[in-house]
Amino acid sequence: MRRHGFTLIELLVVVAIIALLIAILLPSMDRAREIARRAACGSNLRQIGMAHIMWANDHRGELVRGQPELDGGWGLYAIWYAPSTGLENMPEIRRFRQHGILAGLGYTTPKIFYCPSWEYPGIQYDQLDDNSSGGGWPDDNVLPVGQSYAQSSYNYRCVINAPNYRSARMGTDSGTIAIMADAFIDPARGVDWHHEEGYNVLRMAGDVAFFNDPQFEIRDLNGGASYQDGADGFLLQEQVYRDIFR
Repeated sequence: MRRHGFTLIELLVVVAIIALLIAILLPSMDRAREIARRAACGSNLRQIGMAHIMWANDHRGELVRGQPELDGGWGLYAIWYAPSTGLENMPEIRRFRQHGILAGLGYTTPKIFYCPSWEYPGIQYDQLDDNSSGGGWPDDNVLPVGQSYAQSSYNYRCVINAPNYRSARMGTDSGTIAIMADAFIDPARGVDWHHEEGYNVLRMAGDVAFFNDPQFEIRDLNGGASYQDGADGFLLQEQVYRDIFR
């Protein structure tokens, strides 16, 4: 009969079993958390889609107008510019651009412009990017001194039918066309920083689908280089929306 419970060997066996179970379960737990984040990301895009539809209802069926980035360095992540940038202050949309217009003019909240899986340094809601003059949308809706623009982790297909650029129109264009997606046009901010396996994609009718990209086809479309700037880069973006995300 034992006097002191488990022997040392038995305790070591129990500890080893527990460690093995933890090692087996951790990947499953990480996977479950990512599935939850992906679902939350899809919910964000659906809410943005509803805001797009409300905007279109107020603007003769036309979706938010964006600015194709053909010759500058701003790219299409920037959704709100500070006055110091010198960009045109349009009366209707002020300094907001792309889907930033929807939050800037009260159609939705900017918090949903950030994918919960997106870990790109410093560019989350109400966070600054210490390596650039950009950052996330500030909580007090005031760009801090030194921040030239606010960025989003979603990319907006600001125009369609390139190179004959025009905004998409509800009731005229198919509701199945892709209009937004997880950031994809910069290898440093694409699938490596989002869901690892691919991208959530919003269609004009408001539904969201997940596009699997296990071979990093989109990330490497431009030979591994960013394709967010210039006319050629913009046409690559259109190629993704038109031919891959369709």
